Amino acid sequence: MCAAVVYTVDGVHVFTVNHAMSFFSPATHGEEVEMDGRVAHRKGKLTAAVVEVRRKAAGELVAIGRQWMTSTRARPKKNDESRSKL
Repeated sequence: MCAAVVYTVDGVHVFTVNHAMSFFSPATHGEEVEMDGRVAHRKGKLTAAVVEVRRKAAGELVAIGRQWMTSTRARPKKNDESRSKL
């Protein structure tokens, strides 16, 4: 079980709704790895992020992390107006 809340500079709380990690091979202490993170999907106030960790030398997959998050503020529309007037 994992839970996290982040308080951003502009006063928005971001809550973890679901967090999953898959480990494929161990990385040794001191071994260089590369991390690649991206937003995979957005739906309403939900955002999904994915992170891949790979060995720098061989490019071998070490782990994948997936996380769904939600915030206390609605995402702005494309014209940057807030959906909420609060």
